[in-house]
Amino acid sequence: MDPNLLNRARYLFYQAYGKEANIAAFAPGRVNLIGEHTDYNDGFVFPMALEKRTIVVGTGVVKRVLKFRERPLSRVASEQFKGFVEFPADTSLHPRDPQWSNYVRGVVAEYVPDLPAGYAMQFDLFIVSDVPLGSGLSSSAALEVATATWLEELLARDLGRAYARPSKVAKALRCQSCEHKYLNTPCGIMDQFISALGEAGKPLLVDCRSREGTPVAMAPPKDGGGQPVVVVCNSKVKHELAAGGGESPYAQRVRQCREAVAAIQQHCNLPKITHLRDATLENVEVIKGRVPEAVYRRARHVVSEDLRCQSAAAALRDGDYRAAGAAMFKSHASLRDDYEVSCKELDQLVEIARGVAGVYG
Repeated sequence: MDPNLLNRARYLFYQAYGKEANIAAFAPGRVNLIGEHTDYNDGFVFPMALEKRTIVVGTGVVKRVLKFRERPLSRVASEQFKGFVEFPADTSLHPRDPQWSNYVRGVVAEYVPDLPAGYAMQFDLFIVSDVPLGSGLSSSAALEVATATWLEELLARDLGRAYARPSKVAKALRCQSCEHKYLNTPCGIMDQFISALGEAGKPLLVDCRSREGTPVAMAPPKDGGGQPVVVVCNSKVKHELAAGGGESPYAQRVRQCREAVAAIQQHCNLPKITHLRDATLENVEVIKGRVPEAVYRRARHVVSEDLRCQSAAAALRDGDYRAAGAAMFKSHASLRDDYEVSCKELDQLVEIARGVAGVYG
């Protein structure tokens, strides 16, 4: 945990609430090396935890309450947004404005069932983060996982042996459920998984079907030279997964992938296929011309991306950075042309990187 960020969080908590924070938790943002839009297709992803983190500090208590008579209010504040948000941390929780608070409300709702009958929790929280918002580094997942970890610390402290702390995988799934229910974002498991299970300096090859993660040590390069490093560039273009109203571009692509699966089931006579992870590129070619062009291209990206992701992870493990880099360049081209989720600024960054000596991909 970054001591400077933690000290700032503690200072701002004291300024906001007039008391000292006694529980702190953090979670990292992430960059995905390769394996984009494959997680909600039950495929493979290859993210890496960053040094950028979200920290949640606060005070709280778990206590007995008189049913229907006590509904203690909890308070949450953030360095990045004005004012406090207040709500009872109980079964009455539901999404409300401001939008950012739903990342906290939704996680709290996932932990309310952990309380024994007749108990309630009450807390004051302050959130500080150096994960840039809307930059594609999963600031939302970092907030969710940090909040979940903070709640687990509170429950473990006050309930002792009566509290069974969830596994890290279970924590990630709870945070994913928060996005589904409170943000109306049908996301996959990647962002929450790497934030909860990531190891410093090691990309994590995640099988989104089995929910297993394998840390991959980056071997010395086969072609000699120094150990490669991962450079994260900020295009300064903001993005948002949650839809304010109607179907978001993200939700549209989730739907298109499901349409592709249904078409493959029908036209390839493969009723047991449940996700694009199960399909082959040959299957995808069968539905070309039988589905809208966009649906065909979305499927082609996902199926080919799964193959690229696994080959890139194997290449890094073997120190073959040229092969891993080539897969990353192909991944970007597929995301730009078939999935249509790139932008001119990102395309330009890729072309600049391609022309720099020593850049693998």
